[in-house]
Amino acid sequence: MAVELRALGPRSEVPTTRGIALRIEGLVEAGRGDLDHAVSVLEKAVAVHNESPIPLERGRTLLALGQSLRRRRAKARAISTLQQALDCFTDLGATPFIELAQGELTTFVGAPKDAPLTAAERRVAISPHAACPTNRLPPGYSYRYEPSKASLPPYIGRPAFAVGPG
Repeated sequence: MAVELRALGPRSEVPTTRGIALRIEGLVEAGRGDLDHAVSVLEKAVAVHNESPIPLERGRTLLALGQSLRRRRAKARAISTLQQALDCFTDLGATPFIELAQGELTTFVGAPKDAPLTAAERRVAISPHAACPTNRLPPGYSYRYEPSKASLPPYIGRPAFAVGPG
């Protein structure tokens, strides 16, 4: 779907579709390590999303741009962009995205001493190792594939996993 959207985006008249397509392209470029090109494309996506009737998508693009700027070590621009994303998510009440933006911002400015930790921060505060669900199993237990316990129809092809010895 991402490939189709990237192909359709530039031809689309809908600003939301064009903005999402540009965001995907920027994320792909960031994943490839070309942060300069990623930032350029994500800035275009933010400009397109300014015309979009869906403010959540603008916030998501600002978050992606802020993450790319952070990786590029453009601290001041990253903080400003991430704060814009946080403001957008706060206005919309988009709690999961609020936590993501706050998490990104705390990498720069740190959390206030008296601020309560978010759920994501509490998981990592235990230890980064414990934040991974596979690391919370008792000794001698592991995740294992059990096709007989699959709850979805077989044509979907999603594996079922169970926890137990072995």
